Amino acid sequence: MIKIHNDGKEKWQSFEATWDEQDIYLQAYGESEQEAIDNLKKERDILIMNLNNVDFSEVVYVNWKGDTIQ
Repeated sequence: MIKIHNDGKEKWQSFEATWDEQDIYLQAYGESEQEAIDNLKKERDILIMNLNNVDFSEVVYVNWKGDTIQ
């Protein structure tokens, strides 16, 4: 669910748009509600681009502490 918050200060970051879904949290700001939503969409697009660029051939095995296993 997308949540919008207006702090009422009428500044360039007065509106905050957040999306919190399970393990994914996106946050963006704007001078208006629409600008905050548009910036949130940009953040979403960046996340999708980064996920699409994950190279699954580069796998590193680690132990329970996160240390690399050789």
